[in-house]
Amino acid sequence: MKSLKNIFKLEIDPKRIYGLDIIRALAIWFVIYAHSLTYLEHLIPIQYLRRGMYDGVSIFFTLSGFLIGGILIKILEKEQKLNTQILWNFWKRRWLRTLPNYFLILSILVIYFLLFRDFEGIAYWKYFFFIQNLGTPQPWFFGESWSLSIEEWFYLITPIGLLICIKYLKLKLKHSMILVASTLIFLSLWARVGQYAASYPFPMDLTRYGSLIRMQIQTRLDGLMIGVLAACLQFYKPIFWKQKQKLMFLVGLIFLIIYYFFKDQVLPMSWGVASPLVIALGVALILPYLNDIKHGKGVLFKIITYISLTSYSAYLINLALVQDIVVYNLSKLLPGHWPLGILSFVQLILFFTLTFGGAILLYKYFELPIMKLRDKKK
Repeated sequence: MKSLKNIFKLEIDPKRIYGLDIIRALAIWFVIYAHSLTYLEHLIPIQYLRRGMYDGVSIFFTLSGFLIGGILIKILEKEQKLNTQILWNFWKRRWLRTLPNYFLILSILVIYFLLFRDFEGIAYWKYFFFIQNLGTPQPWFFGESWSLSIEEWFYLITPIGLLICIKYLKLKLKHSMILVASTLIFLSLWARVGQYAASYPFPMDLTRYGSLIRMQIQTRLDGLMIGVLAACLQFYKPIFWKQKQKLMFLVGLIFLIIYYFFKDQVLPMSWGVASPLVIALGVALILPYLNDIKHGKGVLFKIITYISLTSYSAYLINLALVQDIVVYNLSKLLPGHWPLGILSFVQLILFFTLTFGGAILLYKYFELPIMKLRDKKK
């Protein structure tokens, strides 16, 4: 038992910011909870289950924009220049953080489907270049990967935009960050309007909203860029960031509550276009307060930190690998005469156990060693 405990034991960096771990843990919980409805809907009426839903991916977007924007600002303010070498170093660190895990899971899925299933005409090669949802609806294969492709394009586009502004437009870094972020926010809003227009004369329901607007690269970059603007505020207006954090937290909660009560309303077009911006603003406004919560204690602190640490691994494995392959195939081994409710409960336990347990193992024995290797070569 002790050796098993050591296998799942994680070291916690004392420099971690607990407030950001809280929001990261909540975000991945909402994602996994949404996918668990496949089982829960056979145990609890769906109208009650939907009350616990929230858009965890949108929370991740704004948090990621804030963290990556902050990294870029610190690097460029320190170097006082931007060139291809600095860009390459930034991309290399980002890619070593995100790509090994992603390509590992993608390769497992591709091999499994080539051997045991088929792709039904899906060009799976697009997933290796993050273009599976570039201007087109995300296919069903590796369904959760749509949000990572948006993140990867954010990593690519933002520094290039800064390079153009600084080197060719001769703008200061602060003004370049604001210009790039504002431009991409506008273009994302414009793309959402265009997708609504393109859907005519078909009505915009939740399914069409998901495929045409929520899960496409060009329509969702604004959430990340709101996070970048939050990073600008933290770095360039530190007094305001500190003094107004409680007020911003209150306003941010109001935005998040508004989003919660209208989250399923994709009509009229004005709300469908604005809703990703509403949740992004809400998350950005609560960040100053959460960023000031440096430490926690007790069992809850450990649980939240574990979930936060392994959130990326959990995101990658929970749907396509755990739910669609492992739990699906293990369910075939269960007695066929079990009532649907009991079967769904067993599947639910398997889903959560394999997702969180697998995420810890993937993080500890694959993701973390690669990050340590990356940091050694810094």
